[in-house]
Amino acid sequence: MSLSLAIYNQAWTVIDTKELDSQLFDESRINTSLVHEFVLMQLANARMGNAHTKDRWEVNYSNRKLFKQKGTGNARPWSLKSPLRKQGGAVFGPKNNVNHTKNMTKKARRLAILSSVIMKLSANQVIGLESFVQDVAKTKAAKQVLNIIAPDARKHLIILPHTDDIFYRSFRNIKWVKVITVDYVNPYDILTHHTVIFVGESLDTFAQSYA
Repeated sequence: MSLSLAIYNQAWTVIDTKELDSQLFDESRINTSLVHEFVLMQLANARMGNAHTKDRWEVNYSNRKLFKQKGTGNARPWSLKSPLRKQGGAVFGPKNNVNHTKNMTKKARRLAILSSVIMKLSANQVIGLESFVQDVAKTKAAKQVLNIIAPDARKHLIILPHTDDIFYRSFRNIKWVKVITVDYVNPYDILTHHTVIFVGESLDTFAQSYA
């Protein structure tokens, strides 16, 4: 079944209906396993790895033995560095030298990105916006357009065909809106935003890149 996309203007009027490529945007090409793997890769590669606990060799305490080895009836003592003591080092704690980086093949990444877009199209959560014409950056005008286009959506992802400074500065102060270009489309942003808005020729540019 071929998918179509309604194209709106800023007044929320349908001006065109775009028939999508049935071979490219085919629901049978959805691979949820690759989408899941891509999202895990994004989250893993975003980890800073700053958490670090000191083990018994790193804590700054004296090595002095607390009491003699035998004759007290207690377990064999050690210094305050012992992990068994409250002030001692940690056992198997997180270290900042762990590499969390993951990777995927280029073919798998492309199919994961395409699958996430097809999933949104199938759920009717993709909107086509003809253009957004504004001489100066105004957040108030940007909010008015969003209230008309998607009043019930919780989060919006706006995809531009190329970098537009006025457009970006108009929407950057709206906390539930994220603006990216076609080159930075990824499954995590696609799936974590309720509505995906392709502006201008961004969908055509995406289709040409993944054809």
